[in-house]
Amino acid sequence: MQTEIISLDGDVRGSIVLKGKNSSVHTSEVQTKHEMFELVIVIAFLSDCIVRDIILPGDLKTKDIANAVQFKFVNSLPVDSPGIVWQYRLIQKDEKGYHIRAAAIEQDIHTKLLEQIKENHILADEIILAPLLLTEDIFPGITEYGPPRLANFKDYLDHEENEAYRRFAEQAKLSMENLNSCSLFAMYKYCEKEKNIGKIKNLDEMVPVKLRPVRYKMLRRLNVFILLIALALCCVIVYNQWDRSYKKFKYLEQENRILTEQLKVLHKQSLKMAENEKSLKAYEDLQSGYPGLENVLLEITSKIPSHMWVKTFRYSNGLLDIAVESKKDDVQFYNIMKEGKLYELTNLRKNKGRDEQVEFTITMKLARRL
Repeated sequence: MQTEIISLDGDVRGSIVLKGKNSSVHTSEVQTKHEMFELVIVIAFLSDCIVRDIILPGDLKTKDIANAVQFKFVNSLPVDSPGIVWQYRLIQKDEKGYHIRAAAIEQDIHTKLLEQIKENHILADEIILAPLLLTEDIFPGITEYGPPRLANFKDYLDHEENEAYRRFAEQAKLSMENLNSCSLFAMYKYCEKEKNIGKIKNLDEMVPVKLRPVRYKMLRRLNVFILLIALALCCVIVYNQWDRSYKKFKYLEQENRILTEQLKVLHKQSLKMAENEKSLKAYEDLQSGYPGLENVLLEITSKIPSHMWVKTFRYSNGLLDIAVESKKDDVQFYNIMKEGKLYELTNLRKNKGRDEQVEFTITMKLARRL
């Protein structure tokens, strides 16, 4: 396993290439200066890499592209999905739809690749399967040179990109005949436009956390910290909203309790008014047949204590029956009602009324025909 690291135009963006044999190994800077690089990418040229160019419908939502690639590409491979690692890159979109290149390797190959990275003490941000870079949008006309293999790419560079590749090799102080230089040039062209960074998609992480640079771990911690702050703010907002809602609920509950009590009072008053109206009607009926009955009633009501009231009365054949309700028992009520100028008390009964009230039934004989 060979590694080589370069710096382009003084830019601290680094590229690491892992490929075949027969190249010099420069691992000292990779091992000791991970944090001097803005981005460390491992490019893997693997002979067992399966590559497909597929087209997906243009009306497909972006979030559904990964699932569509898995259905059209991964599920068609001779290896079960859990046994492979795959990537894809969206090359372009036109009237035909999404043009995508997908690449896959078996899980055991990916594991060996990670072991080699670990053995060389390399901490990488990303692993890219090299065929994803050897596309028409980055290297026009490359498909005419055969499958996206390193030897074909070297042949393409010699004929199509010779001048640009020569300047790159001189700047990087590398030999143009070194296949490692071809890999670095592919990465250089890919990273030349910032918009390309991050365009390669993985269903799963290609690089485990333990093999990533410290900055990645710091970034993860920062993301977790920001997430915790956002979660705390959400909790505060939710609590404040709940507190306001709870206070409003208690206020409405208190208002409802007050209104309920007022309604009960009004209901009692309406019942009492209905009874008074009934008594008044009965009195009017009596008045029509027995004029002067009001004098007897005035005498009776003048004797009734303030905590009592007449509920009903009925006159028939010289006898007047009166129902009186009282808030409390009164043992002197008989003595109060016993003597009258216009009536003679014949009977007085006491009964238990509603709501702990006492009801008296009085029967009296009128002294004379009214």
